[in-house]
Amino acid sequence: LDTMNQPQQRKLTALALCSLLTSGISGVTERFAAIMEVCNVVLHEVHRCDEEGHVSDSLVTTSVHHVGIDSDEDEEDTAEDTRKRALRLRDPVHAVVLRDLVARKLQELHSAVGDTHFQSLMDSVDAETKQQLQAFLDA
Repeated sequence: LDTMNQPQQRKLTALALCSLLTSGISGVTERFAAIMEVCNVVLHEVHRCDEEGHVSDSLVTTSVHHVGIDSDEDEEDTAEDTRKRALRLRDPVHAVVLRDLVARKLQELHSAVGDTHFQSLMDSVDAETKQQLQAFLDA
């Protein structure tokens, strides 16, 4: 993760790792603490808090007009600009709220493995990371 410079790349990695949590692959559960650390770091990187205290994913695009494509506002959009905007709206980095995915995947994992195993997985995460994740998920 440290070698990735772009927040988009880091978020995509976190999305992929979260998606693996419910795969049942033993290697994933063995690295649960590391996956939670990555998610925590990326959550802090891409989420912003507005004046009213609402937390939002800064990379999520909610409409075609907010998707950043290099063109002057005075110029009319070309077909290529429209295509790029539509493509970007389907990109998981710009369409999926990381906080929601982390919460959903943790809930699915909890349901799949049961209370005892889930608690042992959570106990493998260091206390500071666990506290920060909980604060994000409760926001």
